[in-house]
Amino acid sequence: MKKQSIFLLTILLGFVLISCEKDDNDTNISIFPFLKTGNTWTYKMTIDGKDAPSNVIYNIQSIDDDGYCVIKFTAGNNSHTDYRWYANSDFFADESGSETDYWFPLFYKNNTIGKKWSSPIEDEDLGTIKREIVSTTENISVPAGTFSNCIKIKETFTKDSKIINYYYVSSQAGIIKKESTGWADIDNNPRIYFPVIVELKSKNF
Repeated sequence: MKKQSIFLLTILLGFVLISCEKDDNDTNISIFPFLKTGNTWTYKMTIDGKDAPSNVIYNIQSIDDDGYCVIKFTAGNNSHTDYRWYANSDFFADESGSETDYWFPLFYKNNTIGKKWSSPIEDEDLGTIKREIVSTTENISVPAGTFSNCIKIKETFTKDSKIINYYYVSSQAGIIKKESTGWADIDNNPRIYFPVIVELKSKNF
């Protein structure tokens, strides 16, 4: 029986903008200025050196009074609003839906080099996800422009040390770039790895 498992969680789902904000007068998450209903980010993706056939677009559809938001995700001709994200006065939680027990911050209000944290649950294939802030002064150039003083977050997995991802986040513009290690398990062959780069192409704010 052919078994194929291609890891895209940290390529697509893991890259969803943790973009949430309450009412403009609410100070709980207004500390993140790029988080507003209607904000849209368009990204280009390169997989193993080749451009993906379409852009990836994220749009903040709505934000409720508790800090949860609905994200419209579009890739090619497909789009949906299944994602739910959360932010408060301390952090953004990504890849964690709307369940309190699953919150897994991508970055914090206060980001210091060396700060580390782990996912509250394990990934079936990759184990516990670990994140660490490795820089707060990155200057990143992407098609959308150059962004200064970005936070660089390193992401690793306890069951496979070869998979390492880096996020570059601007406190003013959100996620700017992600450098990922994609992987695939095909039949009983050894796991294969390939680079995946996602870069901000444009934004509407």
